[in-house]
Amino acid sequence: MLLLVNQHVVPVFTDIVNAFSTTGEPVRLFVGDVEQGPVPLSPKIKRIRSCKYVRKSAFTRLVSWLMFSIHYMGYLLFSPKPSAILVVTNPPVSLLVTFLVARLRRIPYYVLVYDLYPEAMFQAGFITTNNLLFRFWQRMNPAVSMAP
Repeated sequence: MLLLVNQHVVPVFTDIVNAFSTTGEPVRLFVGDVEQGPVPLSPKIKRIRSCKYVRKSAFTRLVSWLMFSIHYMGYLLFSPKPSAILVVTNPPVSLLVTFLVARLRRIPYYVLVYDLYPEAMFQAGFITTNNLLFRFWQRMNPAVSMAP
């Protein structure tokens, strides 16, 4: 079983999910919300519903990211082991969850980069370059650093 993880699915990701559904292997989509586009999700896809992405303010974004990631961590720890995981960078916390749990359970995983973090959070004004998270993330990803 393949596990695809994305808090807010947009039409281009729907196309990716649908392509995976044609491989013959069962596909589960861990998702908060699916934005409807011209092509619906295949009925072959089993959805695991979680917290929707709330964009009202920086606080609601952070809370929705954390709630989704906590739910995802519980699911990943206690569900049947997937053959592989494809996780997107929204929410960014889900990358850390995937890294930790996939290593623990020895699950291969792949990352689809939508936003570069922490630069996206810096550009949005959520954190500064002095922030501990920002400095840690910069050390983990020195090749993609773009902030001053």
